[in-house]
Amino acid sequence: MSLIDLRDEYEERARDIMELLSLASSIEIQTQQLDPQAHQDEIESNILRVNILKSSVHMMLYNQVENTARGCIESIYDHLQDNEVNYASLREKLQVNILHRIVSDNETGQSLYKKIGTDISKRIISASLNIRKEFNGNVCKPVLHKITQAYGITIANSPECRNGIDLDLLKDIRNELAHGSTSFSKKGQIDPLEEVKSRAERVDLYLRLLINSTEDYIISNGYLSPQHA
Repeated sequence: MSLIDLRDEYEERARDIMELLSLASSIEIQTQQLDPQAHQDEIESNILRVNILKSSVHMMLYNQVENTARGCIESIYDHLQDNEVNYASLREKLQVNILHRIVSDNETGQSLYKKIGTDISKRIISASLNIRKEFNGNVCKPVLHKITQAYGITIANSPECRNGIDLDLLKDIRNELAHGSTSFSKKGQIDPLEEVKSRAERVDLYLRLLINSTEDYIISNGYLSPQHA
């Protein structure tokens, strides 16, 4: 996936999230205007809908996080392959990360040979890509930090979005909802809508920062060792 494709998909998903938040806001405003005595059933129904929508937004935010993180790593690998970058020219941490994945994913030399043949210096890079094991369905701030450190991607300090700490809560909420530990309506009761909106804004800022940092990394050849830079 190129960064252009990633940005296009990101904007599409971001619009989906904003539409859901807008719908929840509209329902909440309508509910506040209702007479509690005359429209009790409608008010209760609207509150239920807003809670379900808040949980849905959290799920969509987590999916945005995972897709963005995956897309950033894929864009690096695509760039390396398109520019025929060889293993020997990579920075040490990235070389170690590649070897770790190769060792973990291939039980025998024969299985590895089927992937890379005789062109080991170039094909070992693409053969090491395993997005499923890279993230394992639990993308959070520590996981992203570990991965960006391994690749050498620098993400600037960003207190305006709490440096991505909301990702940890998103992962927990996603796991509870995805594994059926709680209902969407019950989980949505915890945070007021305004807090969900603020969280969505902070996550959006952090993910855009991640994409921009990945772009800077690629443009500056941040994957190369000092002697090859």
